[in-house]
Amino acid sequence: MRPTIGEQLGGTCRILEVMIAPEVAGTPAGDVLGALVKNLRMLQTSWTAVLPFLHWDNETTASLLMGATSSVPGALAQRIVTTLDSQLAPDPIDVTAVQERNDELRALLTDVIGVISTESDAHAEIIAHLSARSARYPLRAVPDLPRAQPASGSAPDPSC
Repeated sequence: MRPTIGEQLGGTCRILEVMIAPEVAGTPAGDVLGALVKNLRMLQTSWTAVLPFLHWDNETTASLLMGATSSVPGALAQRIVTTLDSQLAPDPIDVTAVQERNDELRALLTDVIGVISTESDAHAEIIAHLSARSARYPLRAVPDLPRAQPASGSAPDPSC
């Protein structure tokens, strides 16, 4: 179906860049607009990777939680088992439901991290997953480097 989400985001960026950016160039609003367009461009190229990422993270996090049940207090272990057993898997194409499941699993993982021994295998596996998760996260915005402000009374550096 046309236009795709990516095409709509790209079209929005083009309008902002052609119609709005010249009107606010050189102002703080222009800097904000530039950052917003950059964010929209990132979404344009990365949004399709979000759902596969969430499925991978949910599956891995659920496995880690189940593996950690023997390393946590009984009440938390029971919450983990209940959550993993009682929840029907969300509709695999419902991004909102898959994201909600991810939030629920990550909240449990946070509780686990708070109580398990940092010397345990479960802790090491969780840390490895969190590192892999960070590296795989698809919506990665790269901030602009701040520009040095000219000293008062001096002309701005045109190369900035």
